[in-house]
Amino acid sequence: MTQAKVKTIRITGAGIYGAPTEANPTGEYTIGHEIETEGDLPPGWIGRAEVVGEEPDNAEFVTGSEGVDAAAIRQEVVDEANKRIAAMLAQHTTDLAAANERADTAEALVAELQAKIDASTKAAEAATADEIKSAVGLLDGKTDAHWTKAGLPAVEAVAELTGKTVTREAITEAAPDAKRPA
Repeated sequence: MTQAKVKTIRITGAGIYGAPTEANPTGEYTIGHEIETEGDLPPGWIGRAEVVGEEPDNAEFVTGSEGVDAAAIRQEVVDEANKRIAAMLAQHTTDLAAANERADTAEALVAELQAKIDASTKAAEAATADEIKSAVGLLDGKTDAHWTKAGLPAVEAVAELTGKTVTREAITEAAPDAKRPA
């Protein structure tokens, strides 16, 4: 005797009725409701229901194959997953180290640029008369780079000692009697 195949039918349109129940007094199946049945889709349901699942011919539930060690297969899958995870972790570690190195380089460049900006800002500031007098007092009479040929304080030497902008006029005003010691 041939056994009828079990089919799952999903309601896709209105107008399909079954037996009324307390929960469903009209007995109408709602759209999306699924029914398992044996046999074909009733002709009156065509266009309002569809077969969404059908048991195949000679279907047999299979839990494993003879001679196959399921634990060994599971372990093989776990081992392969662990290898892939280890490879991804190694790549992540390499990428993270490279990113940290780039960040350190960027921080060093930012610090260098900030120092240049700070130096430029300081150099753009004019030295005060007191700063110029102090710098002229620090000039060494034996160092030619500190003095001009005329024996006056060198603008570059005073500017370097103050760390600010200095002009010949500012030196003359701040230290009018400054001359290279003989």
